Amino acid sequence: MPKAEEFEILCGCGQTLDGKRRALYQRVLCKECGESIFVLPLNVYPTTATPSGRKSKRRKKRSQGDESEQRPNLVSLLVGGAVQRGKSGIEASKSATVGAARKVLTPFRLVLIVILLAISATGYSVWHRGMVEEARETLRAAMVDAQAALDSGNFYDAARHYAVAAEALDRIGRDDAESRTIRQLSRETEAVRHLADGSFFDMLTAAERAETPEDWAEDFKVAYRDKWLIFMPADVVRSAGRERNFDYSVDCPVLVGTRSVRFDGALTIFEQLDFKQDEAEDDVPVDPRRSVVFAAQVVDCRLSIDETESWVVTLRPESAFLWSTFDILSKIEGPGDDESADTQLQELLDEQTAAISGQFGEIEQ
Repeated sequence: MPKAEEFEILCGCGQTLDGKRRALYQRVLCKECGESIFVLPLNVYPTTATPSGRKSKRRKKRSQGDESEQRPNLVSLLVGGAVQRGKSGIEASKSATVGAARKVLTPFRLVLIVILLAISATGYSVWHRGMVEEARETLRAAMVDAQAALDSGNFYDAARHYAVAAEALDRIGRDDAESRTIRQLSRETEAVRHLADGSFFDMLTAAERAETPEDWAEDFKVAYRDKWLIFMPADVVRSAGRERNFDYSVDCPVLVGTRSVRFDGALTIFEQLDFKQDEAEDDVPVDPRRSVVFAAQVVDCRLSIDETESWVVTLRPESAFLWSTFDILSKIEGPGDDESADTQLQELLDEQTAAISGQFGEIEQ
């Protein structure tokens, strides 16, 4: 049986692999980079003895001389060794990275990843098409039910169906003229659905008649807080603000008892409208103003703490929106006795509708 032989092999990453040769060839895995190294088996052939005599001595001396000539000096050994270690370290790092990447991203795994990505993309496309088609069917059904509820004056059901329609539009991703009209109807019917128990002036009258501020705070909480008020119309004044911007305020020239009324907070919805420039009697320009129909949630109504003792009304800015539908207002207020006033209100709403960003459109039935 051949004598056991040890082997020592340098891997491409710089790691040294050692062990004993076997009767058959073997593959040794590098612990550093995972590379598989081929190792030859044991040498089964007999070794020849070195011939004795002068010839062998001369060969020995010659080999010793050649070895002494090839042996490097100390300086070259140190310098060369340092350079070799630096190169081997960099090569080892690169080889380790490449080996790890090859070990993870095998050809089979790459093909499998591509197949999974293709399946995922196809599945998402099918799901999205189905979702869009389902949303379109939901939109069509909701619009039929919403219009029927609106025609019958059932604002509760109309708001519910318009909300479903607006959600379906969001899922489809539509932002055309027709979709903006549907979203506007959803806002208006929702405001009517949660309308306050009384009008703006009813609220002020109730506040003035309350015996104590505490009594009014309790009544306001029940009848008005977070509910909707429709201002039709209200006078809005535009004044110069900071950094070339404008400030907008709702002007309320009425007196409640002996107290005036003012609004607290800024509403940005009026930026979409055009304001005419008025002039006073002495030809001095005054702040431009215009009539506006809008709706908003009321947050607070209280007496001011300053010497004016005026009523301060606070609206929720993010809830405010410009009104556009005359039919809904006519259903709330009932048929008016003054046809000219209705005509003026219709013209004002048409003007607001045209001024709102993104023209509204007709709804296809």
